[in-house]
Amino acid sequence: MQQQHHHQQQQQQQQQHYGSVALPERRRRGAWPFWVRRRPHLVLLLVGLSGVMVWWPGVGPTSGRAALLEVGKNDMCQDEVCARASNEYERSLGRPIADGLFPTVLLETYQPTLVEASASDCEIISSMVEVIAVDGCRFEVVATAPGESVLIADGVKFTLTSKYVRRELRDLTREDRERYLDALTVLHGVEESEGRKKYGEAFHSIAWFVREHVYGASQHVCDHWHTGAAFENVHILFTNRYEAAIQAVDPRTCAHYWNYVVDARDVAGAVLWADDWFSSITPPNKVVDTGRWKYTPVPADAFGFSAITNAYGILASPWNTNPSRFVTRTNYQFGLKYGNVAPTTQIGCSAFRTAFETEKTLAWAMPSINTNFHASVHSYVGGWWNYDPKFIAVENAVSTIFDNSTGLVNAITKVFWRSGFMRCPQFCGSDVPATECECQLNPALPKKYPNATPYDILNLTGVLNDVPTDPHISKDDPRWELAIKMIANGGHQGTMSNDQSPADPIFWIVHGVQERYLQMLRWLNATGKIDFEFVWGYNSTEVNAINNWENVKQDADFPEVDRCSTCHGHRLHDLIALDGDPVAYTNEEFYKMHAPFSPHINYVYDQLLNWTDCGWVFGAMTPDETRP
Repeated sequence: MQQQHHHQQQQQQQQQHYGSVALPERRRRGAWPFWVRRRPHLVLLLVGLSGVMVWWPGVGPTSGRAALLEVGKNDMCQDEVCARASNEYERSLGRPIADGLFPTVLLETYQPTLVEASASDCEIISSMVEVIAVDGCRFEVVATAPGESVLIADGVKFTLTSKYVRRELRDLTREDRERYLDALTVLHGVEESEGRKKYGEAFHSIAWFVREHVYGASQHVCDHWHTGAAFENVHILFTNRYEAAIQAVDPRTCAHYWNYVVDARDVAGAVLWADDWFSSITPPNKVVDTGRWKYTPVPADAFGFSAITNAYGILASPWNTNPSRFVTRTNYQFGLKYGNVAPTTQIGCSAFRTAFETEKTLAWAMPSINTNFHASVHSYVGGWWNYDPKFIAVENAVSTIFDNSTGLVNAITKVFWRSGFMRCPQFCGSDVPATECECQLNPALPKKYPNATPYDILNLTGVLNDVPTDPHISKDDPRWELAIKMIANGGHQGTMSNDQSPADPIFWIVHGVQERYLQMLRWLNATGKIDFEFVWGYNSTEVNAINNWENVKQDADFPEVDRCSTCHGHRLHDLIALDGDPVAYTNEEFYKMHAPFSPHINYVYDQLLNWTDCGWVFGAMTPDETRP
């Protein structure tokens, strides 16, 4: 029996601070989060980095001085002997791995690398570095696994650290990009048991990943993975497990990422949507039907595979009654492109700049990372549409009361479903048309709240705190009734817009920017260039209440709603783990382990300080200076 791991209870308002917290000498085996199902699996090597100060040309700080921070080289010097390494990526792009900030000489795993030393007598001692050629103190090497090796140059010892390097997809050579996409294709095409037999226990199929995501995010009680302080921790863990799976197929690849900040002005125009990359973002019938990912299936017939599905047995959020058995996409939300929100305001340079300048604790930064920098990208790609003519006719009318923005309406649907304000069918046969398999307002609402107006119903859920509404529209306006009916109907969400999102290949390249940004903040704080305090919490009005369904026996019943407590999984001492992990870490432990350049992780990002796509110039500040 596993020893129970006790959690310190805390409310979201009672945020916690910590300075240096020592990791346990031995990884703890503890009680599992209740939403995790236990099935055997291999431990995943965990990985991470951190943070930096940024100035924009022509803007500058409002106080203090900003000095240029020179990007370093991938080298080290001691006792008048220097050693350095470089590979073709570093030489062609003109920048060292991780902007040269890594504390040892860094080798990119599986990339041919030139290692040089200013010495006459040199030797490399390693079981994981293959020496291809030697010319005095000039070595051509290939690191075949993450880890540390030793270079001895004229008696001076240098540490050579090999790690995987997660790169922006457009910087990859065609060969490396194809290698990544081919490995991902295997996860989509090979069934779980067959893949684990062929590729080993680190392999998991896309169906397995979708189920994990649905179990974490589509529970009735609350969302354990999003809209809370643990969002980034859980998604780093999830990405690391995905990286282990594609490396089981091909050890030469890793979890590369999409720097969508570059594409904020024209998301649909990005080269990623070419047929030989990720296929179209705007297929005419919403089903991806061309290119490499044409007719990519989503996990279906899943009633026996997953405890949570939609009514058609599709592995998806229960409130999404989309019957499609293939990946669906559109960049429209209820008839409005990107939900009538300019992507530049959520994922553009200005959005990152505003967050950087104003969010000085983790608790303040996490809502931006979760919602603006993450959820918005999901909705831009997945979209949301109506299939029922009676709602299509009122889309524009309803959008006006939400200040002509439908981008956050998806969040309202989740809250309606969890609070029992809407009910969705549990089963619809494949021959049942969409108009006969739809969610609707709970018919018991008038009895539960006899004097409540449609506006009051929305207000009761708490969502109006987070969704912009037109202040000129009265609370008695008839459009509020149309709004709650349309929201409760749910419409159809594209693959990326609901919790089946890992089924869309684009899912796996979305989260790197968020981790890289957080690492930048942490590195800047650790080096004394900014103040970015570890305060655990989630400073937002977004709703992630705890809904107790234990006493709900029939449709007329409603769950007990607790808006004061924090959803399980998001507290500082809650354990986070994926299915099959033999050990689990608390949020505090995991966050510490994934500090920038931590020895506990086997990857780094290609860039940490370099965000020059935005025209930014990175600077250093003296310790007594503060950000604007």
